[in-house]
Amino acid sequence: MSARSILQRFAGLVADFAADAADLGIPEVREAVLADLGGKPGTSGTVELPPAALSAVLHYRDAVDPDAQAEAEAIGNIAILLGAIIDQIEAWDADWPSRGDAFVHALFDLLASNYARREWPKWFLILQAIASAVELTETHGVGERGHTRFLNAFATIFAFIWNPGRTLDDLDDTVPGASGSTLETARDKSFLVVDGAIRGLVAALAVIDQVKDEFDDNILGDVIVGWDSSALDVDSRVRPTAADVVSGRMVSAVIRRGDTDDEEQLRVSWLYLPRRLGVPARPHQLFMALGGELTIDQVINPDRAEGEPAWHFRADIRSDAAASWLISGTDSKFSPTAETSQVSVGWSAIPNEAGISYTIHSWPRSLGIRLELGPLAAVLTLSGAGARVLFRADRAALVIDGESGDSFVRKLLGGRPIRYPFGFALGYDSQLGFIHEVHKAASTDAVGAEPPFDSSGPAGPSDLDMTLPLGGGGVLGINVHEIVLRLAYREATAPETGKAIAAGVLISFSTTLGPVYLRVDRLGLAATADTITPASERNLRLVQAGFDAAPPLGIAIQLDTGPISGGGTIQHDPATGDYVGALVLRLGKRITLSCVGLASTKDRNGNAESSLILIGTVEHLDLQAGFVTFDGFGVIYAADRRIDETAIRTALPTGQLRHVLFPADPVKHLPELVSALRTFFPVQAGVHSYGILVKLFFGAGRPLIRADLALMLERDSVADKSRLVVLGRISSALPQDKDAILRLNLDAIGVFDLDSGEMAVDAVLYESKLCGRFVLTGAAAFRRTPGEGFALAVGGFNPRFQPPSGFPVLPRITIALTAGDNPKLIVEAYFALTSNTVQFGARASLYASAYGFSIEGYVGFDVLIQLWPPHFIAEFRAGVQLKRGSHNLFKIDVRGMLEGPVPLQLAGKATFGILWWDYTIGFDRTLIGGSQSVATETLDVIAELVARLSSPTSWRAEPLPIAAGIVSVRSGGSGANPLLLHPLGRLEVRQGVVPFNLDRDIDRVGAFIPAGDTRRFAITSAAVGGSGADTAPVFDDFPDGQFFDLSDAERLAAPDFVRREAGVVFGLDQYRTDTAASVSSPVAYTEITVGDDGVPVVAPTPQPPPVHIFDMGLRIGAAARAATRTGRADRYTENVLADAPRIDALRRRA
Repeated sequence: MSARSILQRFAGLVADFAADAADLGIPEVREAVLADLGGKPGTSGTVELPPAALSAVLHYRDAVDPDAQAEAEAIGNIAILLGAIIDQIEAWDADWPSRGDAFVHALFDLLASNYARREWPKWFLILQAIASAVELTETHGVGERGHTRFLNAFATIFAFIWNPGRTLDDLDDTVPGASGSTLETARDKSFLVVDGAIRGLVAALAVIDQVKDEFDDNILGDVIVGWDSSALDVDSRVRPTAADVVSGRMVSAVIRRGDTDDEEQLRVSWLYLPRRLGVPARPHQLFMALGGELTIDQVINPDRAEGEPAWHFRADIRSDAAASWLISGTDSKFSPTAETSQVSVGWSAIPNEAGISYTIHSWPRSLGIRLELGPLAAVLTLSGAGARVLFRADRAALVIDGESGDSFVRKLLGGRPIRYPFGFALGYDSQLGFIHEVHKAASTDAVGAEPPFDSSGPAGPSDLDMTLPLGGGGVLGINVHEIVLRLAYREATAPETGKAIAAGVLISFSTTLGPVYLRVDRLGLAATADTITPASERNLRLVQAGFDAAPPLGIAIQLDTGPISGGGTIQHDPATGDYVGALVLRLGKRITLSCVGLASTKDRNGNAESSLILIGTVEHLDLQAGFVTFDGFGVIYAADRRIDETAIRTALPTGQLRHVLFPADPVKHLPELVSALRTFFPVQAGVHSYGILVKLFFGAGRPLIRADLALMLERDSVADKSRLVVLGRISSALPQDKDAILRLNLDAIGVFDLDSGEMAVDAVLYESKLCGRFVLTGAAAFRRTPGEGFALAVGGFNPRFQPPSGFPVLPRITIALTAGDNPKLIVEAYFALTSNTVQFGARASLYASAYGFSIEGYVGFDVLIQLWPPHFIAEFRAGVQLKRGSHNLFKIDVRGMLEGPVPLQLAGKATFGILWWDYTIGFDRTLIGGSQSVATETLDVIAELVARLSSPTSWRAEPLPIAAGIVSVRSGGSGANPLLLHPLGRLEVRQGVVPFNLDRDIDRVGAFIPAGDTRRFAITSAAVGGSGADTAPVFDDFPDGQFFDLSDAERLAAPDFVRREAGVVFGLDQYRTDTAASVSSPVAYTEITVGDDGVPVVAPTPQPPPVHIFDMGLRIGAAARAATRTGRADRYTENVLADAPRIDALRRRA
């Protein structure tokens, strides 16, 4: 089959064009076209295509090798088809005198433009982009037709280059013959030229972008030039306004990234407004609108030479809705949606592996001075807060190479060049103005960021801070490693006058003195001079001068004498006020002494607050006691620092406890160790901790398990609270450390609150592997709260069980038996124990894929056993599925549940599937019948209570506070009355049969049903010696499952224990005194005065105190405050009561 001829292709275009023209018969389409072309609204008419001519054109288009006669007939049918369309459109309204041809031409122009946009989008975008440059110079003269505009385009472009403002002058009302314009003659023509250049650039980019990629992976998705033209008749003598002409220059483009349906798109429109257009008039106005989002990171020079930097074009634009800005030289306006929009466009240079983008050498190069530029970036940012353009050069460096110097300079430099790093930034911000900054590149040391220049004098902080690394060259036995030069200068501000300058030098050096190596970091001297100090206070009259020494930031020492070796370091951080140090000494070849300290003078907020942490250890003791080897001992002390158990629990998966429990090589790892201490022991005044550390090995001959433990007592004197904290690290390598088959590492923390009785333990596996390849992970936790029971979980709980409040979510104990994701075999397990349940379960899953096929399988079970009332649920599941891609080929799934013990039920279902067909079989069987109730016998609860309360073991004498006791009770009783009660003490009685004062009836007592109708119980009154006494309740833990019938869901969700009333405490604390036993006791004193010579001086006869003073003493003195008389014979003057404390007969309350 031969290719279609040109005439056949043209016939196809005419047929498609005619189909578009036929849509003009639709009223909505016709009204829209008339509005665009300035036609009369409400015009009626239709467009009907000749069926015969249209059918002939379509037949010719699809014909194979048509002859000459067929071509001649096709030309005639095309003419008939187009003529019919033209005649019908011209007949729409007879009131269009002498303009029908122009209207039809404009209509055909519009239809052809839309057809080209739909059928040939690339060429349409190219033409539209070119039109963006033509539209700059064109004013659309009234009455001009398409071919006239085409021919005039070249002339207008030349005219605009010659006089950029001419075409706009045609609209200016100050030009003779012009009217209807609001544009003034005063304008900035240069900005119009810039606007034209940008439009031309857009045209070039569109052409390049659309023709470069045959796969349609283009950045530009659409380009539109100009808004809809003004609705003027084509032969109207009214000229369009300047606003219509300027808006016709609006350029809009769609920028896209990606070729999928969810690709990112950004719609951009911009328009330059000439000076003084608008109210109020603004110079240099630029209108910009954005909508959508776009992120671009594209390498500009992918074919760069080796060693050259990689230049990236990066754009990050986010606009939730259409945001617009009007930017000018005086002020800027923006829409409300622009406040949350962000536009960032920039270019950046990523340096090579050496970190250098470009190198600028001195001239001549023999001077050995060069400037190295690292990362470079130029960024334009636009947001609701304003606009900013910034150029940055980070990690630049000025390098002085000593290769050209003499031998002394080369030795001083240590054979290495001096490198001074710095960075700078230049730019402009609409809010801040011009930006210019030169800064030193950031650096860090062992204790954090380098502190600023410490100049507390009038000069202020340093303006110049230069570090010269000398490489450790030796001079006179001293190796100088680094010299730091600092300079500060400041001029006084009113009302002060004068200037101040400060200079400082810091030196880092080392030396060797016999077996001792010593290094000192940043030992410095500083000098200051200023004229700001008042003249009367200056020490040198003309200036105020000063000289001071700066202590070193760090000192390191190394000792090697044979029997004793080791070393240590101490460092100071002025910024944080911390002193940190570490010391390690080895005694012979066996014992190692280590000490780590952290002393702080500030808290995290910079406030003056001192705190201290000390850790001292002795290791390699190798003291064996059978199966256990005691290898290390240590102490830990923290003053004004608390133990942050939350931070420790968070760090358990990373093994950070190794920095607290017998840290390895603390001198080498001092930065990590100090960071851990700061995190685990934050500053808090009034909190002190004391603890001991032990290192144990378990295993005879070859250690199998290593345990590093710490037991700490934390005392908070401010809150009056205490707690015990246990830290532990357990590791094991089986069968031996080298080539271990199983390697386990576990970190744990336990906290026991001595005041509330709460207990919490957490443990996490980390860096654990099987056969050196398969990772083993998991966690465990234990919680105990008085009144709520306890919970222990290793790998989590049963899915049906509701964990106690505050219990952490634990990952399953998991082992991955494959190294990658394909194939993948994972085994999970868990075990949990609470006060009333036992839980365990496991799951194994398999996944593998190849050649588009995949198989998945799993098997698992979950068991939940309730101790009382006896109940269990065992769930099991298994399945396998074979798929091709995402389509099922075969699958089988079996799920079931066994519940008991009585009744014992088995239920489940099995599902089979082949391709799209599934079939499910269910089953539900009762294996053993019976009732779920476990309570079958009755119990006389009243009799059980009386027996329990009559037992002496249910009674306890509450001791009297020491401050209130005059006499004490002996330690124990004997015979039939073992209970001894202080006369002012109280009695406590409690039982555990049933809880008292419930707000609901009990259903049972364990496995028994209460006899009779009594389902609530209480102790109503108590008496001491025949006199009634007030009672207070005593609480104990009771499991609700023992007394109430609960559903399975309620039983699993309820706490194991609830605090309820178990008894009462009562007694009498009133004193009984005999007023007749009072006696008169005169009060007097003798005063003896001894002179300087040791001879007593005769004093006058003493006088009793005045009556009012004596009366005051009786009211507030010890005699008035005493609980009773203190005379040995008169302590108790009452008669002995006949009745001892006893229990009245229990009375039942309805």
